Amino acid sequence: MSSNNFEALASIRRKRLVSIVSICFGALLIACLHFWKYRSDLETLKENYRAERSAHVSEVQKTLEQKFSFLYQAIRTMSLLPGVKKIDRYGKNFDDNAKMTVQQIYNNAFVNVKLSEIYLLPKTLDPDQIDPITKKAEEPIVTYDELIISEAKKDDSSSAEIDSGLPEEEEFEYREMKPQLEHFAQRYPTNHGMKGLEVPALIGREVITCDISEFSAEDLKNKKDEARLGIVYTVPVYSPEGTFSGGVSGVIRSNVLRSYLPETNFALVKPELNLSFSNKLTEAFNKSIVFFQQEKKNPGLIFSDQRKLGIVDGSPWFLWVAYEDSEFWNLPATKSAQTIFWVGLILIALLGGLLIWQMLTNFNLFSQISTSVLQLAQEAHSLEKNASRITSSISKLGQASGGQASAAHETASAVDEITSMVGKTADGSKSLEQIVQQSKLATGRAEGAVANMLSSMKSISQSSGTLMDEVEENNKQISEIVKVIAQIEEKAKVINDIVFQTRLLAFNASVEAARAGEHGKGFAVVAEEVGNLANMSGQSAKDITEMLQGGIEKVNNIVSNTRIKMQTATDGGKRTVEEGTRSVNVCSESLSEIVIRMNEVTEMTAQISNAIQEQEKGIQEIATSMHVFNSAAQESDKATGEVTAISGELLEQSSHLQMIVGSLSKLCDLDQGYSQTKPIEGRSDNLKVELKKFGEETRPLSRGSSKSNPLKVRKGGPFEA
Repeated sequence: MSSNNFEALASIRRKRLVSIVSICFGALLIACLHFWKYRSDLETLKENYRAERSAHVSEVQKTLEQKFSFLYQAIRTMSLLPGVKKIDRYGKNFDDNAKMTVQQIYNNAFVNVKLSEIYLLPKTLDPDQIDPITKKAEEPIVTYDELIISEAKKDDSSSAEIDSGLPEEEEFEYREMKPQLEHFAQRYPTNHGMKGLEVPALIGREVITCDISEFSAEDLKNKKDEARLGIVYTVPVYSPEGTFSGGVSGVIRSNVLRSYLPETNFALVKPELNLSFSNKLTEAFNKSIVFFQQEKKNPGLIFSDQRKLGIVDGSPWFLWVAYEDSEFWNLPATKSAQTIFWVGLILIALLGGLLIWQMLTNFNLFSQISTSVLQLAQEAHSLEKNASRITSSISKLGQASGGQASAAHETASAVDEITSMVGKTADGSKSLEQIVQQSKLATGRAEGAVANMLSSMKSISQSSGTLMDEVEENNKQISEIVKVIAQIEEKAKVINDIVFQTRLLAFNASVEAARAGEHGKGFAVVAEEVGNLANMSGQSAKDITEMLQGGIEKVNNIVSNTRIKMQTATDGGKRTVEEGTRSVNVCSESLSEIVIRMNEVTEMTAQISNAIQEQEKGIQEIATSMHVFNSAAQESDKATGEVTAISGELLEQSSHLQMIVGSLSKLCDLDQGYSQTKPIEGRSDNLKVELKKFGEETRPLSRGSSKSNPLKVRKGGPFEA
């Protein structure tokens, strides 16, 4: 697989990874939105929860403030009664009406706020001091607790026994009343400046009271005083003159105060005296005390509160509230919101996981399909390349075939010219042979004439005139020999020219055979042999020419010498017979040499004839090779046409396959990998046109086609036009 395909697959994997990351991010975003919605719902539930708890706290606060307000009003009312204002230390002037009024107020307070006791106090009270009048420990002026005692007798038959066995428990209450009276005497000695019913009040510490309505013998035995603990609530009493004269104290048990509070999470607190009343406190409340002491809410709890109560007292009272967070989380609405959150979160996770699983499954399948498509694209691209190579090869084959046709054409022309030259060479060879025969005959005749001349020389002395005639005749015959030799020289020059042309044509044939390639190898060998034969013929013709030129020169010299001598003999009264005989002998030797040379010329002429015959055989072989080459060109033309059709179909199929691969690639998002394998449009048509042209160029070489055939071979040759 190519690098482009690997890059395409890598790109697809990156895209799928981005998709998976996007799904994860989307699921995370949905989960965040779901969590935000859950937090928003929780905040709404918390606000509702805080509002409900705050309303509940307000109800408890209201209840406490009402109870303390009623208690304060009852005690204050008692302190403002005229009989109470004028009461003396021992209550001697406290008549029945005054007593009954106080009793009714007490009864009402007992019913509404479970007030345990009412004490009318003198200005000073010290239970540790002995009253000089009564000879007892100092005690309040009047005590109202009869209703409580009667209730105790009704509720518990053993209360009398318990009461009879108890120590002087009032002393704890009295001891708490002492500092309260001192506080009023010190801080509020008169009622001047007090507006209307604004009478001060003071609540003391938690002490043991004489209210045993819920106190049992078991508690006494186990020394558990919680059931009879309480607080003392005191307001000052002012005489009609407005001076501090005593006080009215009401005792209320701690359990009564706790009954006004819910079972858990609430505490009634007076920080100054470290007073705290509660039923059941949780760990969350204990952790919140530090914040309550700083008059703050606990920020670590969903709900905590601190309310300052409107209780008339010398120091403030607070209502501390701290709920465990578990109470909020255990609410049905909260559990429902949590269930919805977790179910939604699980659904989001399942949906995201399902989408990722589906995408991974599809991605594996898609990767296989993509790999197959990329392999198919690669195969299509390879097919297109192969088709392109075939196209290029066919184009090159067309060019090569065209070159072969041209080479065949030129080779045929060269063969035609060689054939013509060989014909001329054969004709010249025949003419040369005839001339050589004639020269040979003439030489024989000349030799005979010389012999006759030698015999005649014997009779020279007899007749110089006859000698002159014979010499003249001999000169004429020698002149004819010179002419014949000159003609032979001319023919030898013609042969030389033919040999030169033959060598040139053989060279051209070798060049064209080399251009023809594999098909011209045989023809190149033949052309080389023809060239060698032409060289041999040329060398022989050159030798003949040189011998003829030497013979002509010698004959001319002989004729010239003979003429000079004959002229000298004629002019000078004829030279002596010896000189004539010597000249005749020289002439005879020359003629003998000419005869020898003529024999050599005859042999060379025979060699030339044999060379020409070999050339004719070579040309016949060339003609045969040309026939084979022509047949190969026809087969090549036919095969090229078939390859053209197949290549066209292959390119069309390749283009169709490329279109299919392109469609699959678009489906598989493989545009990047497939962009390298686009089909080459129009190449099939161009190939067909080129091959058609090539077929038209090579068709004239077919056998039987006489139209525009350049070959013109003499009859009897290997080719016929």
